[in-house]
Amino acid sequence: MLLTLIGLVALPVAALTTIGTRDRRALSLGIPAGLIALLWLALPGALPDQVIRSAALIAAVAFAITTLFTRWSVTHRGLLSVVTATMGVTGAFAVFGWSWDRLHWWVAHQAAITLRFVLSGLWNVARLQGDGQVSGPSATMLSRFESGYVRTVANLFPALSALQMLIGMGVGAAIYYRLAGHPVGRMPGRFSTFRFSEHVGWAAVIPLAILLLPTLDAVKLLAWNLLAVTGAMYALRGAAVVAFAGQLWGGPVLYVLGAAALFLLLPFVPAGALLLGVLDSGLDLRRRWTAPRA
Repeated sequence: MLLTLIGLVALPVAALTTIGTRDRRALSLGIPAGLIALLWLALPGALPDQVIRSAALIAAVAFAITTLFTRWSVTHRGLLSVVTATMGVTGAFAVFGWSWDRLHWWVAHQAAITLRFVLSGLWNVARLQGDGQVSGPSATMLSRFESGYVRTVANLFPALSALQMLIGMGVGAAIYYRLAGHPVGRMPGRFSTFRFSEHVGWAAVIPLAILLLPTLDAVKLLAWNLLAVTGAMYALRGAAVVAFAGQLWGGPVLYVLGAAALFLLLPFVPAGALLLGVLDSGLDLRRRWTAPRA
């Protein structure tokens, strides 16, 4: 997992320094990033690994090209690159004879192995009582959790991969603009200013409509993946609104109260961030808060 995240960051850095600029500082950054990316791409792996590496390579090249020829924000360049990678991987499925069922099985298999490894100690404690017998309720609860987790990870593999690539391109762009001598393209802004075009909302409206209609079962899994990506984007926007409010009215007391609320209301934080992101999309809260009063 860690090596995958490193590769997802190294690929866009290498692509940006190769396509975007070739000064000495960029080369000193791009050469090690390129070596790490090549090492990651050359590693053996199962079908899910090959799929995400192929998608990441296409996305990194598309990200570098859009950086060179457009003035779009890092967010919009990343989204376009993910769409391009999705189209490229779809073509690879047709060319190489890959199938969704096979990919789904591999992802579920890897997720089950990882979960059992991470929770092995907890699993053994929950399943065994003092007399060494298996605890029925505990075993049933953990078994249901495992099956639900594995099924969710397998079903949402495209969305999780897309979010990982977006994070990799965002971190890679931040490294590139900080360390390259003469970077090209529009620099990323502060996290508190994070936003995206309102047209992205259609990527949430259409999947919701598909999920509510009873006759489109064949594409509901695709709708869930689109909804997961857009939901994460809006939740991130909501977190940016909170960060902006902290900068605007911030102080030590506010940060302490915010940390306490985050700890106490942790299960509701993602939903709250999502709701706040949707509200900001419609009301532009940050502009309202800083606009001069009449």
